[in-house]
Amino acid sequence: MQSAKPGQKAVIIGDSFIALECAGALREYGLDVTILARHTVPFARQFGDTVGKAIRARHEAHGVQLHTDGEAAGIEGSEKVEAVLLDNGQRLPADLVLAGIGVTPATEAFSDLPRAEDQSLLVDGGMRLAEGLWAVGDIATFTLNGQPQRIEHWRLAQQHARIAAANMLGGEEHYLDVAFFWTWHFGKNYDYLGHAEHWDEVEFLGDPEHPPFIGLFGRNGVLVAAVACEKERAMAMLAERMKQPLPMEEAWSLIRDAH
Repeated sequence: MQSAKPGQKAVIIGDSFIALECAGALREYGLDVTILARHTVPFARQFGDTVGKAIRARHEAHGVQLHTDGEAAGIEGSEKVEAVLLDNGQRLPADLVLAGIGVTPATEAFSDLPRAEDQSLLVDGGMRLAEGLWAVGDIATFTLNGQPQRIEHWRLAQQHARIAAANMLGGEEHYLDVAFFWTWHFGKNYDYLGHAEHWDEVEFLGDPEHPPFIGLFGRNGVLVAAVACEKERAMAMLAERMKQPLPMEEAWSLIRDAH
């Protein structure tokens, strides 16, 4: 924050979680914030359209501008940043530019070891990469619900690390937890359980535009993910129960009991 001063214009390239979280922090600090977004609805892939639109509306209500027309082509300025130039000829004035566009796993040093298409390291269920070698966190693709997954969140890295440490000491631990992360936007914490790339039903208790709320995402009648704001007790109950397949009907019964 040493480079940020109230009243400055900040342009954030990208609409990732860290991009919007930074947007919120800078806006609350008093900067004029524009997000150069690739998606009309942020987080729709993770949270679905309904929650994504609610989070966008929350940012806009606090003065953040989402610009979805054009992509960054360059940054203008000699002594200091002056503007972000777009591929459509537009120019966004800026005193501060942040990029929140994602990362590629830094695994070049392990080119002779098994790697996935995104260059992450392929580990088994116990986080083992090779004999005497383990990998955890953002750089590791592991098996979750029978599918290879790579999840970028510090809490998952902690879960991985505990498994790897136990196995280094001769254990036979495997990942049995439920993936979880949270994201903070203008005083509201949004919690997410599971990891759903596809779902065929979604239902909400409460309104995502006006928390508290909880939403359940189902596939073939089984809960695959949940998103919520100010529903910590219900999410804690789901986190434990989702370690085994949980029918949607039973999930709603648990939530009503926690309500």
